[in-house]
Amino acid sequence: MPVQARARELFLKFLFEVYDNSGGMTTSKFQRATGLSQSFGIGTYAEGGAYADMKEPARVTISNVTLERGVSEDESFYLWCLELCDFLRHAPEGAGNLTKDVLRDLDIKQKDRTQTVRIVYPMHSCFPVTWSASEWDNTTDDVQIESLELAQWWFDRETE
Repeated sequence: MPVQARARELFLKFLFEVYDNSGGMTTSKFQRATGLSQSFGIGTYAEGGAYADMKEPARVTISNVTLERGVSEDESFYLWCLELCDFLRHAPEGAGNLTKDVLRDLDIKQKDRTQTVRIVYPMHSCFPVTWSASEWDNTTDDVQIESLELAQWWFDRETE
């Protein structure tokens, strides 16, 4: 009896979905997301004659987010990286601002195994830092983007 082939849903194992709130890019999905963190500096000072330093919150640092092993329906993330390269190439030395087209508001939606969205991380004013293609392997079609690192100005956390 011949073996019957059945279609498999490629996107089912990619549980981090990246949605562009700014428009212009299609949704992409990734297997892994790392680096989403905030760290808070500590400012210390001594008030006149005090033996112990006083502490207060200081500068906030938002880390870059790295998305790994991803698939996309088109090459919109790669074209986004090219926009940044073109901006840097055409800007006069020491002048210019990032345009609205380069800075994007993204949502990273974390899903469970039933594809239900559980947590959404809205990331504001993002731009690509590193885009890395997957290995060139003719035996698989699972991964198109090996890693994508994004810088951001700030992020939120929402539960669905």
